[in-house]
Amino acid sequence: AGIRLVLADGTRLDSEDPASVAAFHASHGPLLNELARLGEHTRANTALADKIRHKYRLKNTTGLSLNALVDYTEPLDILSHLLVGSEGTLGFISAVTYNTVIDHPHKASALIVFPDVETCCNAVTVLKSQPVSAVELLDRRSMRSVQDKRGMPAFVRELSEGACALLIESRAADQPALHAQLAKIMAALLPFPVEKQVDFTEDPLGNARLWAIRKDTFPAVGAVRQTGTTVIIEDVTFPVEQLAAGVRRLIQLF
Repeated sequence: AGIRLVLADGTRLDSEDPASVAAFHASHGPLLNELARLGEHTRANTALADKIRHKYRLKNTTGLSLNALVDYTEPLDILSHLLVGSEGTLGFISAVTYNTVIDHPHKASALIVFPDVETCCNAVTVLKSQPVSAVELLDRRSMRSVQDKRGMPAFVRELSEGACALLIESRAADQPALHAQLAKIMAALLPFPVEKQVDFTEDPLGNARLWAIRKDTFPAVGAVRQTGTTVIIEDVTFPVEQLAAGVRRLIQLF
């Protein structure tokens, strides 16, 4: 929503202060004009613009935010958003005002286990259009690593080898709205075969226990690795419609 930065020449800019913005336009007009030209050039190159949009649709949390060149036309907006992910190479960021997601007071979580990865991932595709706030996928290996943890449902030990689970959370401003959302989510999942499930719970302790399952997977996997080997954390992304194929190939790779 706003940024305060210092450029390499010592110039300070506060995008939420009209006087600072006016002074920056007066002192750095050529820089802003060049950014405007660069944005126009990028958007006019259809192949390049489409590639940037595709890449940043999948993942946009590391490196220079080049999507600023196609998402914005105002040069000051381009500059502000290019700074995101620049790690100080384009300027020093001294303050940021964020647009935040509302933390609704009413929440419910469920753990739904499907018989195989394909079914689980196809359910994710359906959930994309539902009123869910978070969805985490847990394959059989990750669930096995935490099956003896406190709060883990006992049935996890007896799950089939190909089982794959979704940890789902929905949030709302009031309880009637939350219940309506939960009904929609479960209706959307009706066509999918389910092996086991923990129904949606609004109990804060129950919610915390379910999400502890997800949070415990990394230390649990790290604890059982072979001595002398290293745990490697890597983020990968797939278009949601190709999630099933991507997860299946990852499991084969492991």
